[in-house]
Amino acid sequence: MKHTTGPWKIERDSRGTRRIYAEKIEVARVLSSPKMVNLEVTANFKIIAAAPELLAALEAIILDAGKTRMSNLDADLPQDAALIAARAAIAKAKDLI
Repeated sequence: MKHTTGPWKIERDSRGTRRIYAEKIEVARVLSSPKMVNLEVTANFKIIAAAPELLAALEAIILDAGKTRMSNLDADLPQDAALIAARAAIAKAKDLI
C-alpha cells in the first residue's frame, strides 16, 4: 500500500470547510463534534497534514540507526526503545501489522 505523496496542505474552501490536499487531490477531511474545541480540530488537521513528512523522518532515522549499528556492532545503543517504537509506527502507517 502506498500513500499519496506529500507534502500535504490544509486548505479552506469557499464555505470555510477545512480539507487536506496533496496537489489537487483531496486526501482527508477532519470531522468535528460539538464536544471538540476548535484548537483540537486544528491540531488534528496539522498532525494529519504532517503525516508524509513524519513517516519519511522515521524511515530516515531507522536507516541512519542501522548504519550506526553496523559501525558499532558491540555497542549497546540506548535508543532501542525509541527505534522499536519508530518501527512499529512505520509498520502501522504502511499497514504491515
